[in-house]
Amino acid sequence: MEYRSSCYRNGMIALVIVGVLLAITGILLTYIAHQPFSVLTFGLSIGELMCLSALGVILYWSIATLGLRYRVDRNGIRIWWGGSQWTIPMDHIQAITPVKRLDDAELRARCRHRTWLGGWTQCKPFRDGRVVVWRSNLALEDSLAILTATHVYIISPEQPEDFIHSWRERQFLGATQNWREEEKRAPWLSSPIWSDRIVWGLMGGTLATSLALFGTMALAYPGLPERLALHFDVLGQPDRVGQRSEILHLPVAALAMLVLDLGLGFAIYRRDRVAAYLIWAGGILLQMLTWSALYVLVTQ
Repeated sequence: MEYRSSCYRNGMIALVIVGVLLAITGILLTYIAHQPFSVLTFGLSIGELMCLSALGVILYWSIATLGLRYRVDRNGIRIWWGGSQWTIPMDHIQAITPVKRLDDAELRARCRHRTWLGGWTQCKPFRDGRVVVWRSNLALEDSLAILTATHVYIISPEQPEDFIHSWRERQFLGATQNWREEEKRAPWLSSPIWSDRIVWGLMGGTLATSLALFGTMALAYPGLPERLALHFDVLGQPDRVGQRSEILHLPVAALAMLVLDLGLGFAIYRRDRVAAYLIWAGGILLQMLTWSALYVLVTQ
């Protein structure tokens, strides 16, 4: 039998925040599009990227929170939150009880003020080693607790008494499948890329070189003449002169190449990590070469 969460407050609050971030993003984008390139627009562009990043995170959180659900059958209990699914075998469950009936001061001390975080909250392990898994949209005292030897699951199903009754009805029916008490994640969440320090080092290098490239351009651009040399012959003499705005084509092209570079690296990461590392390292080198070319153009 399947149960939805009894409260959607966290998800609705998250959707309101998503709407606010969308409005801020639109305002910033409109303003940046009508301003000349400068340190101000560079800073606002960074703010735009931060808003988009926060938007993606909060949107996922809101969808996961609104989609929180639980299923009870003779094999055990399943809990879905976003790309995560917990399976709890029936024979592992020691008890299911409202938290307010639990005489557990340690649980209350470790998990107070965690309601608004929904499925992302983490509490410190108990002294006996048990881990708290929070999959509730309600306050701790209004939630149910599923107790096993290794975990305490905090949940918020609609009709909690009916949920407990469903568990008791199926408790001794016997399992038809062999479950393990574990968290199963969607492929994109379980990818080793999230724990690969080399990847994050390369991503950090890519971000740093890209910001350095556009930051340097933002500092130099307002002081450039309206027309400047864009190409030099073998003797070092300018053989092409163009508008100042044309110099922006170089970092924009480098950024487009960087996006393709990152996409290609992610596409082949699972099959060949070393090749992905080399592609991403090449992206950093491309940004550095572009920075060198811009330096030559703006200092001649």
